[in-house]
Amino acid sequence: MPNPRHITPDAEFEPTAGERLTLFNAGGYTVVSGVLRGDSRKRLFQRCEDPPKVGCPSGWHVVPEFLEIPLLHALLDETCKNHRQLTNADLSKSILEEIKVFYRQKSEAA
Repeated sequence: MPNPRHITPDAEFEPTAGERLTLFNAGGYTVVSGVLRGDSRKRLFQRCEDPPKVGCPSGWHVVPEFLEIPLLHALLDETCKNHRQLTNADLSKSILEEIKVFYRQKSEAA
C-alpha cells in the first residue's frame, strides 16, 4: 500500500469551495472534510497528533477514496456511542450530511 499523501491544509485547501468542516476531534485524532485546490470534490483528511496514538502517521493526510464512506460511518458510530464526551452536539448531524454528500459524489462519478 502506498504511503498516505501528506498535505499542508493552509496551502492546499481551496478557500473558495466552502470551509473545512471538522467532523471529529478526540483522542489525538482529527477528521475534516474540505476541497483541495484543483479539485471540485469534497475529500476527507485525517490528522494524528505527535506521537501518533491511533496507528496513523503524524500530520494531515488525505483519506483514500475507498475509505471515505466507511470512515464517515465509523465516525457516526463513535459520536453516537460517546455523545456526552464529545464537545459538539451537532457532530452526528454534520456527519450524516457529509455521508449524503460523499454518496452523491460517488454516484455522479460512476
